[in-house]
Amino acid sequence: MLTEDFKCSFCNKSSTQVKKIIKGVEANICNECVEYLTVTPDTIKQSFDDGKSKCSFCGRLQKKLNDIFYSKNDTKICYECLDLCRQIIE
Repeated sequence: MLTEDFKCSFCNKSSTQVKKIIKGVEANICNECVEYLTVTPDTIKQSFDDGKSKCSFCGRLQKKLNDIFYSKNDTKICYECLDLCRQIIE
């Protein structure tokens, strides 16, 4: 049986380089990036264009200017998906 080698959309590490990768709708995130974004949110948190930014994991559009989105390598994750990924990893 072949298993697909997923890569983290934030750091580009493969599933063999990290403990866990969570697959989203249009992106993947590893346990290391979940921890990094959780611990250092102010350095990654960004404001995006009204209603044009979309979470790469759940597909939700940013509804308000103060919706929290994190971005790296053109991949975006909303606060709710980041929190859910953190819970899955724990």
